[in-house]
Amino acid sequence: MLCVGGIGDRTPSCGSEDTPDPMADENVDWLEDTVGRSSVGRVSQRSGKEHVVDSPPPKRTKSMEYYVERISESMIQRTMNERNLISREEEEVTEMLHLVEQDGVPNGSELYFIATELFRSPARRASYRSITASENRIAWLRWTWDNVKRK
Repeated sequence: MLCVGGIGDRTPSCGSEDTPDPMADENVDWLEDTVGRSSVGRVSQRSGKEHVVDSPPPKRTKSMEYYVERISESMIQRTMNERNLISREEEEVTEMLHLVEQDGVPNGSELYFIATELFRSPARRASYRSITASENRIAWLRWTWDNVKRK
């Protein structure tokens, strides 16, 4: 073992406080065990696990139950939205039929039933609502029904 000191320092021939004496009994045994051995074919003394430092953790795949739950929630939400839409349409048709009655068309008459059929369409409900005079709305019901029947 070679010890190197600073400029002007003596190189100790024996061990110092920091460096063990290479010829001490225990060091001689170690030296005899390791001299002449090469690292070729030696088994590593490290643990068998290899650790990759920079790789991200593996992504976990979600379970089938997770996806079934998401689909189920989506279907429930869609059903609720459709029910709300249907409910709003029903309210709008009811409101329009009240307007037809206010225009002088009796409930249960042929013109009243024509209105219920025409009001299935959101565009026709909007058209009826946009007409300001009641007699023009009644004329519109008859005219639209006649034109629908021709097609």
